[in-house]
Amino acid sequence: IWMQARSKALFDRRGNAYRFVAALTDITHVVRERALLERQKEQAEDANRAKTDFLAHMSHEIRTPLTAINGIAEILTKNQSNLDDRQKKLVSTLMSSTSTLKDLINDLLDFSKIESGELELEEQSFEVSEIFEQTISMMSLKAAEKGISFLFDYKKVDDLTIVGDKQRMRQVLVNLIGNAIKFTEEGSVKISAYIEPRREMECLCIDVADTGIGIEAEKFDMIFERFKQADPSVTRKYGGTGLGLPISRNLARLMGGDIVISSAIGEGTTFTVFIPLSETSSLGDNKEKKRINKKINKKFLNVGNDNKPVLIVEDYEGNVVVISYVLEEAGIPYDVASNGIEAIEKWADRQYAAILMDVQMPKMDGFTATKRIRDAERDEDLVRTPIIGMTAHALIGDKDKCIDAGMDEYLPKPIVDSDLKRVLLKYLHVDEEAA
Repeated sequence: IWMQARSKALFDRRGNAYRFVAALTDITHVVRERALLERQKEQAEDANRAKTDFLAHMSHEIRTPLTAINGIAEILTKNQSNLDDRQKKLVSTLMSSTSTLKDLINDLLDFSKIESGELELEEQSFEVSEIFEQTISMMSLKAAEKGISFLFDYKKVDDLTIVGDKQRMRQVLVNLIGNAIKFTEEGSVKISAYIEPRREMECLCIDVADTGIGIEAEKFDMIFERFKQADPSVTRKYGGTGLGLPISRNLARLMGGDIVISSAIGEGTTFTVFIPLSETSSLGDNKEKKRINKKINKKFLNVGNDNKPVLIVEDYEGNVVVISYVLEEAGIPYDVASNGIEAIEKWADRQYAAILMDVQMPKMDGFTATKRIRDAERDEDLVRTPIIGMTAHALIGDKDKCIDAGMDEYLPKPIVDSDLKRVLLKYLHVDEEAA
């Protein structure tokens, strides 16, 4: 039995206690109800975590065979010249169905990550014009297929460089534009980008306006709820999971911004996404950066193949493909090692113009491998091999760790093409006159 006790003493004029007054209340039912609520809360949280984990794991499992299906569909699409019209239609249906399924899985996986708090945003500097150009090329065809006008105006921010997650910002934009095109049967979809103060912060604002079916004001909140659309008939007619908008708003909020809506039935809808600009954002220096990058590219293509090879030390195949493509473009030979032990063995057998050293790898990390190479160079009086560290962390202090380990340079991931070329140019022979 749980009791709640309250008591006090009564004193006379001389300060002596002459009576003790107490009240005891049975609160057993309150404590039991509180314990029951705690248990129910824990069960609900466990169930939610289990659901999210299941969704994440199943999404990953489905993506594995889907990758093969998608690859086969792409191969058939590229080699359909010998197919008849009926077979071409089957291949086209396979390709579009695969694309739809892939988008669905991506949405489910993204939402499970957002719910579980596992989604982390990258921080990198990029030009917003790149996102807009990529989005135009992706979405203009869909608009043309529906016979609607597709207008994109980003002149006011053409020279804007911002720091943030490039991929996620593009994802938000593609979701909003995709929705606008889907729900617009005739008229236009217009995108406008500009800088404007919102919530006492300078923000990049992007309006996505369509002349589609519109949404009732009382249903504005509903469309941002998962698996819901403003009208059940919309799902039957247009399809979709109802995840695109919730994911987009969550991503915008993770970036410190938001998405707002204005609409009226039959008059179209405008979604406005706004993202706060950091202190490192800049407007107006992209032309100079493009000029510098063009000069770097020209120099790099004149490196020639007279150089010693470059050693790529990287355990993730995707990064090897990207870096090797850059080297092949300039005719630079290269070797690949998947961990620090392999890197040391290859370095001992061959002289390299430079080593691109990943920091985190199995068996032996990049810091340890670099220290051992530097120790061997010192002990055997060998020529110092330039080592460029590569890390996905890109945190304050990472550069110091790379330099302390004996590295000469540091590149944060994802590797930027122009940064990689600029660093390599310092250590590779370049014919300045040819450049």
